[in-house]
Amino acid sequence: MAKVKAAGRGDGRNRLIGLSGGVVGVILIALWQDIQRNAAGPIMRELTPPTSDYPRTFLTSRMHLVRFAGFAAIAIVLNLCCQNAVLLIFGGYWFGIYLALAFGNAAGLFFKYVADKYWVFGDLDATLGGNSKKFALYAYFGVFTTVIFWVTELLFHYFFETVFMTNVGAVLGLCIGYVAKYNLDKHITFKQQQIALDIACSAPEASIGR
Repeated sequence: MAKVKAAGRGDGRNRLIGLSGGVVGVILIALWQDIQRNAAGPIMRELTPPTSDYPRTFLTSRMHLVRFAGFAAIAIVLNLCCQNAVLLIFGGYWFGIYLALAFGNAAGLFFKYVADKYWVFGDLDATLGGNSKKFALYAYFGVFTTVIFWVTELLFHYFFETVFMTNVGAVLGLCIGYVAKYNLDKHITFKQQQIALDIACSAPEASIGR
């Protein structure tokens, strides 16, 4: 009976690993297709939209996505470092995993907001009112992506019962959450900055010398 249970649990783990690999593959394919579509646009032209303080630059749309992916990777590492630091202290308590999730999520949230605001979407708004509204939207949308992240990590935590697989679940959940978060922020939180980016990437070649 014990062998049957162990075999059943092993099969369940293998199915979960296979499903996780499939999800990651779909996400990577979707990101690659998005990069290819955006890379087709020409180099951004000097542009200062009347609706924002978008900085004058020659960034490409490819670099726009590369920056987002890079900062997402840094945020994931920061999140995991905070989680493991908390687990080293409170790992023996029942609430340790939940406390680790909270600290890791808070660290990732603040870092990612600043990175996305200034270096991904080029938002230079320094007003208290403007930043308060955008951060509120950013955090609000973060609730939904955090649910994805937490549920995925907790499933891996209680199913595999190892620190390594808990981290695997965290990375998977964060990747799914960040893809969803990018689209929400692109179309709502930093909408004006994204419009400026799209206009710049579609500007005619003749505008370079203007």
